[in-house]
Amino acid sequence: MPETIEAKILSDADKLDAVGAVGVARAFMQAGKAGAPLYSNADIETYKRTNLDENGRCIKEKLHAANLEYELKLKRIGDRLFTPLAQTVFEQRIRFMDMFFAALRKEITGTDLRSL
Repeated sequence: MPETIEAKILSDADKLDAVGAVGVARAFMQAGKAGAPLYSNADIETYKRTNLDENGRCIKEKLHAANLEYELKLKRIGDRLFTPLAQTVFEQRIRFMDMFFAALRKEITGTDLRSL
């Protein structure tokens, strides 16, 4: 746990690198490196029981996907931030990620075409 304000700012900056547009890019880069699919329709609770160990780490990386990383980890980064400014930046960036992954889900499942 960082004690000084400088250490808290550095910790927050490191965490903020994982969210927003850069966070989306990093999540897809990691998924691609692992040979994971572009998107997973897995039920989150089932996925947690079957592919996460007791420490929350993936058992089979190939079953992981960027959207699962977002749902299971990235959305919760705000809970570990120390400064009000970092929280504000996080909220802005996570809104972008919410919209991105919602749009991705709609396009992949074809639900974006239902209103046409």
